Amino acid sequence: RLLQESALAEIANEDAHPRVRELARETVELGADLPAIAADIQRVTTELDSIEDQAKQIENTLNVSRQRLAIGGVSQAIGRLFAEERRNLPQVAQYRQQVRERRKTLSEIGLAQVRIEEERRALTPVTGRVEEIVAEIATDIGDEEDLEPIRTDVQRLLNARRSVLNQMASTYTTYLRALSDLDVAQRRLLDVAAEYKEFLDQNLLWIPNSSPVNTATITGLGPGIAWVLSPKSWADAVNEFVQSGQEHPVRTVLAVFLVGLALFVRRLLIKRNRAINQLVGRLSSDSILLTVQALGIAMVVALPLPLALFTIGWLLQQAPLTTEFTLAVAAGLLAVGPFLYNVRLFRILCSRNGVMHTHFDWGDKMLATIRRQLDFLIAVGVPLAFVAVLAYQSPDPATRDSLGRLAFISVMVVLAMVFIGIANPRSGVANNYYATHDTGWVSRLRWLWYILTAGSPIVLAFLALLGFNYTAAILTGEVVDTIW
Repeated sequence: RLLQESALAEIANEDAHPRVRELARETVELGADLPAIAADIQRVTTELDSIEDQAKQIENTLNVSRQRLAIGGVSQAIGRLFAEERRNLPQVAQYRQQVRERRKTLSEIGLAQVRIEEERRALTPVTGRVEEIVAEIATDIGDEEDLEPIRTDVQRLLNARRSVLNQMASTYTTYLRALSDLDVAQRRLLDVAAEYKEFLDQNLLWIPNSSPVNTATITGLGPGIAWVLSPKSWADAVNEFVQSGQEHPVRTVLAVFLVGLALFVRRLLIKRNRAINQLVGRLSSDSILLTVQALGIAMVVALPLPLALFTIGWLLQQAPLTTEFTLAVAAGLLAVGPFLYNVRLFRILCSRNGVMHTHFDWGDKMLATIRRQLDFLIAVGVPLAFVAVLAYQSPDPATRDSLGRLAFISVMVVLAMVFIGIANPRSGVANNYYATHDTGWVSRLRWLWYILTAGSPIVLAFLALLGFNYTAAILTGEVVDTIW
């Protein structure tokens, strides 16, 4: 600071040579970033302490949880506690953005250290650099006596500059060490969290984390619905969405462009699909490439709405400041976006003159049954799935146990109804196959396939009714992944 004040005094001296004033200004500007870097070091150190404490806390909690399970055994109280611990574990995605930003900062520090080292070498020895600058000034001032005080000023300023460079080099080294320690601490935190997550996942699958459905489940619907429909919460979510767009303009413009592009090409691709259908079945024009094109067209035509929902959810997650409700909305949109896309894609493939009809010769009656069930799933199942995910993300356990669980059960009932309509051996899509291949083992076991298909959602709903909410959610994810 004293060095900077000295340099400022030189700048303020109007009688000083312009080259001296320039050198003084450069010295001040060189050290101008030091306070901000010191503040960053303090911030990183504070964050490091917090992460280390969090890692220690998770380790202690893991040890205590193991003891509780060993002593208390499987119980609803243990399951509820484990589910809450599982919910509060740090998420890997939370730190990925920080890691990317830290890499950028480390790169900038590296470049700054290279520049500092180059300047330090240029000032070694200082006397040589002093004479170079004095020689430049001597072209304007020929009197040696007049050059002597200038030489003294230049000597003092270059010494000050070297001191600032040394201080900056030391500060950047400290900053680099702090960031490295923070990176190691975050990796340790994630390792400990992953170990605890594995422990919870292994045990939660077989432990009820809620009481069976009772009157409290029904009475808890009111506050849960009020939380989901809160106008203030939705207004905050909209504001945070706008803030996210302002915070990430490039990503937002790119996302809007992709959604707009998908909408723009949709009509063109539908026309192209009609033209492709005219070529199918002709010996002179039919080709497997037509089927590949039709499949690609269907994949793009199904994209706009699911992509828009997914993009909104993603931008909400990127908002600089997010409420728990906004994060819950984001989780719901990110969950239903891919689900809706898969359902819409299959619905388009089974449409009149769609791929399944034109290219694979599926029957009209079969496709009509599939379309009817998929329309029902889109109209009823997708909104219920969004409500279920939204409610399960609530910070209030009562909302998760009431609205979240009942919405999940409703989704399972909808899926069961869809599977019943599609897989029924007498009226479903495979009834003709069963009738024409009644002696084959597939046809003989048709009622088993029907029970397994339609019964799976019912079993999952029953698990949720009994309080195995986590188990039902995990198994549902596995079932959905298997189907798609």
